[in-house]
Formats: sequence, structure tokens, C-alpha cells
Amino acid sequence: MVPAESRRSRFRVGPNVDAVAVAVLAFVVSFVGIGNPSFWYDEAATISASTRSISELIDLVSSTDSAHTFYYVLMHGWFVVFPESEAWSRLPSAVAVAVAAAGVVVLGKLLSRRAVGVTAGIVFAILPRVTLAGIEARPYALAIAVSTWLTIVLFVAIRRGVTSWWLLYAVLVVLSVLVNIHLLLLVPVHLIALIMLGNNRSQLRAWGLSTVLAVVLLSPYLAFMRAKSTQLSWIDPLDERVFGNVLLTQYFDFSIAFAVVAFLLLGTAVVLFFARRERVAISGMRAVVVLSIVWIVVPTVGLLLYSLISQPIYVDRYLSFTAPAMALLIAACVVAIAQKPGAIAAVLVVMAIAATPNWIDQRGDYAKFKMDYSQVADLIGAQASPGDCLLLDDTVSWEPGPIRPLLAARPEAYRGLIDVGLWQQARPEGLLWDTNAAPHLRRDQIRACTVIWTISEKDKSLSAHDAGPALDPGPRLAPTIAYRVPARMGFHVVERWQFNISQVTKSVR
Repeated sequence: MVPAESRRSRFRVGPNVDAVAVAVLAFVVSFVGIGNPSFWYDEAATISASTRSISELIDLVSSTDSAHTFYYVLMHGWFVVFPESEAWSRLPSAVAVAVAAAGVVVLGKLLSRRAVGVTAGIVFAILPRVTLAGIEARPYALAIAVSTWLTIVLFVAIRRGVTSWWLLYAVLVVLSVLVNIHLLLLVPVHLIALIMLGNNRSQLRAWGLSTVLAVVLLSPYLAFMRAKSTQLSWIDPLDERVFGNVLLTQYFDFSIAFAVVAFLLLGTAVVLFFARRERVAISGMRAVVVLSIVWIVVPTVGLLLYSLISQPIYVDRYLSFTAPAMALLIAACVVAIAQKPGAIAAVLVVMAIAATPNWIDQRGDYAKFKMDYSQVADLIGAQASPGDCLLLDDTVSWEPGPIRPLLAARPEAYRGLIDVGLWQQARPEGLLWDTNAAPHLRRDQIRACTVIWTISEKDKSLSAHDAGPALDPGPRLAPTIAYRVPARMGFHVVERWQFNISQVTKSVR
């Protein structure tokens, strides 16, 4: 039930200075350094899918990557206006984080009081999972924003009891699931939270009717997605690492310092509650804690159980939409412990300091799964000449692989080159990636080259840059067909660059 205090004028849906201020903070935190990390495999998928025509995109999602159809359509429109660079591709996610941060403030104030809402918004802005989603050209930040505002609409509908709000709730449920199929788990989250907060039968009935309407509208999409469940076959079965994923990376990325501070706050608040319950009797605190715990536990347990019983589907970033709940829960603990504005601010400063090293790491050159797609593209764009040949070594051991997504991330860098290893183009076939041909099957095309740029796996025994009339190919490249076939035709390496996982060689004869 929405607390009685929420029935006053502060419940109005309108301009909210606190929400706007925190939204700006969240945007700045996510935006700084947004274009620095290299693109990686998943972001290459976004570029590959979203830059196709609508008919090509329909062909693609009919066979693969169906879960992100709505996001790809949105990004298709975005790329009509803006370039496919690292910064511009990720900017929508930073904006979505800002929208979500405003929602967290509104939700916290709606359920409790201003201190909880503002504190939750600031915690959300610096939460490592959120600062990562804000620089990712994937739909996770959008899912966070939609889930937050869907929950706000639920509690406004409960308070006002007006049909139009319940219809809006139904529409947002549909939109949420289209953004991310896992947001269907918000349906049981909202039901359990409403029951635990003591809402009456008429309110539960209104929720039920809205939800049934949404599910009916979604039923064709849900049936379609059920048929595409094999697209998740790449997810590993659960093992002992799942404990670390749930306790650390699901919300704190790899920030052990932030996780320690968060768990200390949670533990202290629990002890304080049982020792001096009256000290933490803050208006609306029960509603915040109940909603937060249910919002965290139900989706997490749901994915874990499904992964055990049916097929593996648990991936920590898939639960990014529960990050607002963690921010609200931590904020409730901070306010309960610190009480006064100065003390609350001091705790938030400590949390920001704890988050900073990981925030910097997230914006490093190779922050995204150590991949260096962008650095390779920058080199090719600067050094290669139109008409030069390009050859990819398909034996790289990258995870995730294969090598072809490297080209899809920054296609303009390779546009003037002759891709002698290209076999099957992805777009006409409704596939996500082009496919490679074995170099020995492309001898005629290779023989016609004068310069060959070969991209292969990094050789740790060699230096970052070498140049000379005839360089040793090194133990990693020498045995590959991508080197041996051109070598038999008289090509030899004259320059080599190495990045984090890739090496690029220039060969002439």
C-alpha cells in the first residue's frame, strides 16, 4: 500500500527538481569517457543489425537475435540521424540511465520521503552495474528505465484508482517485455509486492485485469520468443561461479570495494533494526524495503531456477533491470543509519570513492571483454589504402568469437579494402555475421593483391610494433593458412602492430 504521507500534494506527477538534478548527475557519470572503450562483440551485433534496412532487419530477427528486435528498430532510427561511432552508439544508453535515475528518485519519494528518493537516485547513478549499462550500445539501460517507470505507474495507479492509469500500466507492461523479454518477471514482482504491502482486493483486481490485457496482447510475441529459445544455447550451465555473479557482478560489476561498502550498510541496517527498531521507523521504509527485496529476489531466483530446470539463461547483465531495486535498498539502509543530511552525504561520498576505480576501468581502452575492435579499425583506417586486400585469420581463440564481428563493429574502416576471405554475406541470408572462406580456396583473389592486411590473434612473444623488409611472422601467425597461402605466393610481412587481443600485419611482395 502507498504510505499515507504519499497522499499529500507531493504525490503529484509533475516537475521534480530533485529528479531532474539527479538525472543530470547520472547522465554525466555515464557520459564521461563514453566513447573511449573499444567496441566489442555484442555492440558489433547492435551495429550489424541496426544499420540494415527494415526488411533486412526483419529477416535477421526472424532467425536470430530475436530478443532485441525492439531495440534494434529504435537504433535503426537513431543511426539514420547519427553516426555509428562508439560515443554516438552508446549515447542513448546514457540518456536512458538519466531517465531511470529520475524515476528512482520519484519512486523513492513516492514510497517514502525525499531523503530516501534523492539518496536512492545518487546511489543508482554511481552503482557499477548502472555505470556499465550507461556506456553499452545494448538495451540494458533502456530496460532499466522502462522497469523503473513501469513500477512508478503501478503505484500511481494504486493510489489514484483511475482506469486511464491502469491502461497506461498495461501498455507499459507490453512495452517493457518488447524491450527485454526478462521484464516479464516484473509481473510476479509487482503482484507479490502488492500483496505484501496489504493492498485490497479491488486494487489487486485492477492490477490483474491490466496484466491479463497486457499478456493477451503479448501472447503472439511470447509464442514467437518461446520458439526462439535455442538462440540462448551459447549460455553456459550454472556452476560455482554463479555465487560470485549474484553477489558481486550482478550489481557491483568487479568493484569489490563498492560491494563491501554496500554489504556493510545492509548488515548494519539489519542489526540496527533488530536492536533499536524505533530508530529506523522512517515513513514508507517498509514499502521501499519490501519492493526492493522482491524486485531483486524474484527475477534472480526465476532465472536461476529456469537455468537449472529447463535451459541455462542466467547472465548477470540480463538482470540489469533490477538495479533500481538495489539502489533503493541501499538508500533505505543509508538513511536509516545516517539519519541526518550531512551524515548521509558523507556515506554517499565514501560510496562514490569506492566506485571510482571500477568506473575508470569500465572506460579503459580494452574494458569490454578485453576486445580491441576499435583500435584495429583505427589502424586500418589510418594506414591502409583503397584497393589493398584484407585477410582474416579465422583460427583466433577469442571469446566470444569468431573474428568476423570485428569488421561489423566499424565497417567504414574496411569499406575501401578488398575482402579476399569473404565467403557468404550476412545480410542477404538473414544472418548476423558474414562468413570466412579458407584462404587456400581464395588463391586467385590473393594472387591479384599487391598489399595484404592480415588480422590475427596477438602474439605475446612479439613487441607491440615492428617494421622491416621481411619480418619473422612469429609463432602465432606462421602456422596459419592466412599466412602460409600468401607466403607461397611471395608475400612477406613488412610491418606489424599488436593490440590487446589482435595483431595486424602488412604484407607485400
